[in-house]
Amino acid sequence: FKKDLAEKYPSGLTETTTEEGNKTIITRVVVSEGKGNEYKKVIHNWGGVFYFKNGTAVPERVWKQETE
Repeated sequence: FKKDLAEKYPSGLTETTTEEGNKTIITRVVVSEGKGNEYKKVIHNWGGVFYFKNGTAVPERVWKQETE
C-alpha cells in the first residue's frame, strides 16, 4: 500500500478535498523515501471531525505533526 502511494504520487505532500454527502474529506498523501502515507480528515456537517492514517483512526495531533 505504501509503495503504491509512492508510485502514484510525487514526493512531498499532495492534498485533495472532496465532498461526499454531508461531509467534507481532506486527503493528504505524504511521500518520503519511496513510501507513502495517506491521511484523511473527515469533517461532518453536524460538527464532528475525525482523522485517519492509512485507514486507521488517529488523534488530531498525528494529523498535524505528520502532514503540516
